[in-house]
Amino acid sequence: AVVGVVAALTVPGLVQKLQEKQFKAAFKKVYSEFAQATRMMIADNGGSLDGFFRGNELKTEYCKYLKCIKKCNHPCYGTCWHEYGTAKRLDGGASTRSVQEGVILSNGTLVVFYILDWNTGACTTTFGVEKNCAIVFVDVNGWKGPNVWGKDLFSFYIQSDNITPLR
Repeated sequence: AVVGVVAALTVPGLVQKLQEKQFKAAFKKVYSEFAQATRMMIADNGGSLDGFFRGNELKTEYCKYLKCIKKCNHPCYGTCWHEYGTAKRLDGGASTRSVQEGVILSNGTLVVFYILDWNTGACTTTFGVEKNCAIVFVDVNGWKGPNVWGKDLFSFYIQSDNITPLR
């Protein structure tokens, strides 16, 4: 009975820690794939993405370098991303981040993009990040839960010459 009680108390915590490690490892893999794709895109476009996304769709450009199985136009809630307001913050509150176009990768990862300046494609200092062109949001386990930022949902900035994880 004592062993059963101890197991009942410890097993859920161990499962949660294992799941968190799996989510973080999945994010590192997706981030690495995007970093490599971004480097190739920068090299293919004269060394900078400043102005590049004006008139270009991020989904189309990134799918040249990534394995995409589905592309979604704006708005992509419910097709390449969770319905508006259903993703959660760590404190349990609803997340209402705005997203535009998106893709689903061959491994099931959901990806959506937010271009900061649709008109010119300019990369500027926004959110304290220099040369910021766009933001990428990813759900590393696709449609499965928990759909919480910092657990299975992550984001990073696309800069004119790099990508940087969102803090």
